[in-house]
Amino acid sequence: MVSRPAEPAGTVDSGRRSGLTRTSVGRRQPVGLVSRRGNAMTILSSSTPMAAFCEPLQLSTDLLTGRVSLAGELDRTVAHRVLEACAALTASGAQVWTVDVAGLTFCDVEGQRALIRAARLAERSGRELHLLHPRPVLVRMLTLVGMGRLVGSPVPVP
Repeated sequence: MVSRPAEPAGTVDSGRRSGLTRTSVGRRQPVGLVSRRGNAMTILSSSTPMAAFCEPLQLSTDLLTGRVSLAGELDRTVAHRVLEACAALTASGAQVWTVDVAGLTFCDVEGQRALIRAARLAERSGRELHLLHPRPVLVRMLTLVGMGRLVGSPVPVP
């Protein structure tokens, strides 16, 4: 009689005599990453489209004060909305445009380009554009491309 080595606790031989195929008992295999937003919890799996977990961009424009507020994710799919909002400011009488980016949770290169294009639009219109409350990573990105002047805020914050 040939003795087989003892199986580690918690494993079951799948029926093959080689003992090479084992299945865990009592343990669950991870199904994916867990995303938590507030009290909600979502399980991300490889079959879940990532667009389902993006925060949509919320944009508000105040033509009287020349202020644009951004919240959510500024990426290539919505970057054009920032430029459209700043184009609407050209019709306002505001000489200084402020873009409040405190609510941005993500900004990719296209979002950064949209902010730079908005600043150039302001310059062509004889106005100034300033970013309010930028996160350090956005300050660093803009400084690296030579647009650090956008993050200086010489205007009082309302």
